[in-house]
Amino acid sequence: MTVSRNTPFQLVHVGKCGGSSVAIELQRNGFDFEHVHVRRPVFGPDVRYVILVRDPVERFVSAFNWRYHLLGQKQSSSEFHEDPIVRLKQQAEWLFLSHFQDVNDFAERLVPRIASDVSAMTTMMGLIGHAREGFSWYLDDLLGLLSPSQLLGVIAMERFPDDFETVFGFRPEAEQNRHYPSRRKDLSPLGRANLLRELKPDYRTLDRLAALASRAGVPMSVVYEPA
Repeated sequence: MTVSRNTPFQLVHVGKCGGSSVAIELQRNGFDFEHVHVRRPVFGPDVRYVILVRDPVERFVSAFNWRYHLLGQKQSSSEFHEDPIVRLKQQAEWLFLSHFQDVNDFAERLVPRIASDVSAMTTMMGLIGHAREGFSWYLDDLLGLLSPSQLLGVIAMERFPDDFETVFGFRPEAEQNRHYPSRRKDLSPLGRANLLRELKPDYRTLDRLAALASRAGVPMSVVYEPA
């Protein structure tokens, strides 16, 4: 059953999962929804949800390249945010990112030399926009409370726009992908293995979501396995 325009729901937009394109398409077509982004969704026993997903490693690569491109441009033209607190955060983020040639260079360095390196690396990863707010951050509390009837749909970025049509009954027109010039996307075996280790909580969360979707009879078109 597709979601109708007069069915209220929360759109849970985990960063770098195509959520801006989904929200634009829903607004254009008059849907009744609350756009939940860069904040945790609020549980309500009568609230229904559509959740956006993507492979966690690919999501991280996209977040890294987005911030590298965006802040690199601001650095070259001295255009950091006018708010002093936001500007300080952006400057710290760029100072961190600029130490790496690309995302694979970063990922290959995620090898802890001593036990204390693990917490330090996690803290530093949290500087990257959208990296900290992953699937476990958005969904772990919510999934512990949701009944299957509250889950209306799951849209995987890898299958957009097919999943969008499955959930809403029509093909979207919005562009769901952005490209960042000269930014590497491929990972070496070491880089991928390191990111998989760091992102295990997100894969576990997606497994929980898949189990809920199965009980709800909601198609989840992509199975995310840390392989």
